Amino acid sequence: MTVKVDDIIYWVKVFAGVLYGYTSALLSIRLGSTAAPIILLAIAVYIALSEILGRFSHANRRRRYLNGVGGYAGAFLVSWILFYNLLLS
Repeated sequence: MTVKVDDIIYWVKVFAGVLYGYTSALLSIRLGSTAAPIILLAIAVYIALSEILGRFSHANRRRRYLNGVGGYAGAFLVSWILFYNLLLS
């Protein structure tokens, strides 16, 4: 069984989504930040991460952005909600 570069990139993006979800929960609670700048920053983080990780893949630009977008968005949103509620209690 071999691990593809695309699989590694996907899971790095999912992990980054969880990590940014935790950071977003902290920003929401400690700084009282609203959702709009947090979501815009999440998009910027994803774009930067895709560009950085794209250097390890020979896929075209469209494929680099589409690989992991659902995992990143889902992990980010679920972890943001989960950590926000856990940090409040």
